[in-house]
Amino acid sequence: MPSLRLIPIVPKRPVSTASQAKVSARLRKLGQDMVHAAADYPTQQSTDYVRTGSLGKKWTMKGPSMQGSDLVVEVGNVMDYTGYVMGFKSGDFKQLDKFRDLGWRSIEEIAEEEIERAMPSLQAVLQE
Repeated sequence: MPSLRLIPIVPKRPVSTASQAKVSARLRKLGQDMVHAAADYPTQQSTDYVRTGSLGKKWTMKGPSMQGSDLVVEVGNVMDYTGYVMGFKSGDFKQLDKFRDLGWRSIEEIAEEEIERAMPSLQAVLQE
């Protein structure tokens, strides 16, 4: 019977000599920046509704921590309605058009912006 054997390609030298502590510090800063950006509310439209601020106060960050060979930072919010107000552009936790139209940014947009802003400093650390 024909068979196929898959053998991983393992580098002979480390791919990067970057300090894990320095990379962790940069990722921690990225996570904190994402939490800060997510907690920022858009200007409220004229309405009788009084905001509680709960959504902004409940953003949290875990990590960075090793998960397998990945260094991971998790940003999240425990409020039941987070996905509707600031969810993703698509998928199970999709942001409702109503909230996007009211000026709420999706967490996906926030992540993209903050990662783009953090890339130069992350790349600098990885190239040390």
